[in-house]
Amino acid sequence: MQEKDTTKKDYWDNKERVAELINVGLLKGETWVKPEEIEEVLRANESEFCSMEEDAYIMVANMTHTEELLKFRDENLRGGKVDMCKAIADMKQKA
Repeated sequence: MQEKDTTKKDYWDNKERVAELINVGLLKGETWVKPEEIEEVLRANESEFCSMEEDAYIMVANMTHTEELLKFRDENLRGGKVDMCKAIADMKQKA
């Protein structure tokens, strides 16, 4: 099995992968987002997705095999919550 390289920009440009992150890690399978619905769902739920409890952030990174996100946790941690949106943007920028 080939490992996913979450540090590459094209990893995050792949809408199917981002949909998987949202569905598994953030929506916990309660709703299923199609790749073409990603931007709409993120805008509608921005406060939930961008400000996550630290333990939820760690769980999402591990469950979706995007452990690279853990490197951006501390710099985006404020009051026990992590700005997931900024962490992903930071990771994409460094790719």
